[in-house]
Amino acid sequence: MPTTDIDILSQVLRTIRLRGSIFFCSKLSAPWGMTLTTTEHPRFHIVLEGSCWLQAEDMAEPVHMHAGDFVLLTHGSAHWIADDPNSDRIASETAAAAYQNGKPLFSGSKVSTRLLCGRFHFDSRSQHPLITTLPSNIRTINVEKIERNWLHQTALLINEELEQRRAGVDVLIDRICETLFVQILRSDGALQHKQSGFLAALHDPIISRALQCIHNRLSHEWTVENLAAQCNLSRSAFASRFQQKIGIAPIAYLTLWRMQNALRMLRDTPLSLAQIADHLGYSSDMALSKAFKRFYDDTPGGIRKTLRSEFHLTP
Repeated sequence: MPTTDIDILSQVLRTIRLRGSIFFCSKLSAPWGMTLTTTEHPRFHIVLEGSCWLQAEDMAEPVHMHAGDFVLLTHGSAHWIADDPNSDRIASETAAAAYQNGKPLFSGSKVSTRLLCGRFHFDSRSQHPLITTLPSNIRTINVEKIERNWLHQTALLINEELEQRRAGVDVLIDRICETLFVQILRSDGALQHKQSGFLAALHDPIISRALQCIHNRLSHEWTVENLAAQCNLSRSAFASRFQQKIGIAPIAYLTLWRMQNALRMLRDTPLSLAQIADHLGYSSDMALSKAFKRFYDDTPGGIRKTLRSEFHLTP
C-alpha cells in the first residue's frame, strides 16, 4: 500500500518527452490574418498586447482575445487568427517563414497586436490519456485569475528572450515552453466543463487513489479486484468509474503505463531487459518482450537502437 502521494502529472510529462518551441512572435499592424492547417502537434496562441480574433474548426463562433488571453488547440485542429473576422488571411507558413528570415509581415507604424505562437511535441509512441483525453481547446479569455497572470508573464519572458537573442536562448525558450504547458494544464481552463479525462481523474479522490497505487508500485501484481479494494469500491463500480474518467479499463491503463516506462528505460537508462522486466513486474525478459512487441509492434532491442537519437523537434 502506498505511504506517500507522488506527483503523477510530473511522472507522465517526463515519460512522454514533452518539448516545446515558438514558431511565430511578432508585432502586427492591422489588417492582418493567418490560417493554420491541421497538424498532429498541439499549438497555442498568447496575446501579449492588443487584441485579435480566433476560430478553430470545432468552435461555433470566433473568440475575441485580449492581452493576457491564451488558447491551446490540443489536437492541432485547423483554425484562423486575425485582427478582425473579416480580414484577409494568408497561410501561416508564409508568415512564419518571413518572421524566421527576419522580414516579418504585417509591419506598420501602428501596432494593433503583439502575438506569441508555439507548438508542443510529444513522443509519438506515448499515447497517454493525459494527452488523448484533453478537451479540443483550452482557453482563458478575459478572466482575471492568478494562473492567467502567470501564463501572461511567462509569455512576456519568452518574448523578451527572443528580442534579446542572448547565448543559449533557443534551449532556454524550449524549457520555458515546457513550463508554459504545465501551467496551462494546471489552469482552470483545462478543467472547465470537463467531467472526464485524465486531468479530471487526478481530481477524483477514488480514481486518483487507484492511479497512486499503480504509479507508486508498478511492479505489483495489480488486478481490478485489488485496485477496487484499495478504493473501497466493488469491482464493477470501480471498473466503470475508471473507464468513464480515463477512457480505458484499469488493466489496460496498467499495461500502457508499464509499456511507456519500458520505453523510457530503454531510451534513458543502461538497464538490461531483465532488469527493466523486474522493475515493471514481468516474470522475465521474455515476458516483457512479448508484451512490448504486442504493444509497439517492435522489439525492445529494435527500438533501443534508434530511440536515443530520433527525437528532434522542428520549429
